[in-house]
Amino acid sequence: MATVEYRRQVGIAGEYDVVVCGGGPAGIMAAIAAARNGARTAIVERYAFFGGTASGGLVNPISEFNKHGKRVIGGLPWEFVTRLHAKGGAIIDFPNGNVPFDPELYKLVAQEMLLEAGVKIYLHSMITDCIKDDDNRIQQVLVATKHGLIAIGSAYFIDCTGDADLAAYAGVRMLDGGGSGSLQPASLCFILSGVDIPSLGTILPRLENTRYFNQRVHTALEELKEQGYQVPNYGGPWFCSILDPDAISVNLTRCAVNPLDRESLVEAECTLRSDMFRFIQLCKEHVSGFEHCRLLASGIQAGIRESRRIAGVHVVTGEEFLKNKHFHDTIALGAHPLDIHRAADTQQEVHFLQDCVCIPYRSLITQTHPNLLVAGRCLSADRYASASIRVQAPVMATGEAAGTAAALCVAKAVDVQQADITDLIAHLEANGAVVRT
Repeated sequence: MATVEYRRQVGIAGEYDVVVCGGGPAGIMAAIAAARNGARTAIVERYAFFGGTASGGLVNPISEFNKHGKRVIGGLPWEFVTRLHAKGGAIIDFPNGNVPFDPELYKLVAQEMLLEAGVKIYLHSMITDCIKDDDNRIQQVLVATKHGLIAIGSAYFIDCTGDADLAAYAGVRMLDGGGSGSLQPASLCFILSGVDIPSLGTILPRLENTRYFNQRVHTALEELKEQGYQVPNYGGPWFCSILDPDAISVNLTRCAVNPLDRESLVEAECTLRSDMFRFIQLCKEHVSGFEHCRLLASGIQAGIRESRRIAGVHVVTGEEFLKNKHFHDTIALGAHPLDIHRAADTQQEVHFLQDCVCIPYRSLITQTHPNLLVAGRCLSADRYASASIRVQAPVMATGEAAGTAAALCVAKAVDVQQADITDLIAHLEANGAVVRT
């Protein structure tokens, strides 16, 4: 690739104690937690709203808060869904703690909670690089806005971008995720109206250790393939309520992608959008209950299940999760199965958990970067553990932990590697978070 040299001075738009990069489920919780614990906090989000894969990508439900009938994720994430419920935007009484939600109210509640906490909001702002010193301490992030490039400085940074963008810009070593063929596929989720929902059977994922793909529609699509119809690759399908009696969210499309390669993303987005309309046509013509369906909305982009993950102080493994390993520095629990979708076909590898899993603080930090934490699916985990952590409820829990830890490090002026774990756990539990099994 040819290169050009580009130099300019960039204005510093603000200086903060904590800057959170990414306004998805993890970033929302991280910023609120940091601000509520006394840190001057900013959040940088590339879209015009908060919620990311949830509210913009239409991935429904929020999964999952309970295990064996016991709450395993509380604190800020549970406060968020109860506030969403109070506005009529969530169902919060399922035994497994899955939470079907209204994506528009999700955006509103996130915005309200961030503003109430005093977080400085940078929307329409996309991080493009960072500036660090010789000790790998990040000093500013560079952010592309309508005004051009700006710099935002901070004492501590939290990467909640999903793809570990800030960590990559900062030179953090990443775990080997494999090529696009071995990564989990991307999916473009969408919302349909006009569906005869009762004819679909159970669409609400209420129970533990249950695979909720819709067998009737799956069988219909397989029969169409056998009859020679062009049926794109798919997963599930999985349906969920968006709290509208005449509409459902649909998770069906599936495409191999390298999420870190622009050309691969372009090809995948185009393929998935074409596939979405093909599936809608097939269902309208051949699957009872969909005769009058209509597309209401599709995700603002394909949902990414797997990309970069940092090589942290501790790499959480699927084996540790399946053996229910406890850690001295557990800062969050999880209950979602190890759930790996295959890009090449319609299959899915699922390992249900016997008990909740433990996520250690050491998976949020590196050995090399003194003022950087990560939260969400880019934390330090192998692909099996990540397949459990990557869903919304544990992502939110790690966000709360990272934000709280950053604020405590601000107060004591220590590097993230020197955080007082006992103090961190005490603060999390005081806010209702669950960190003990």
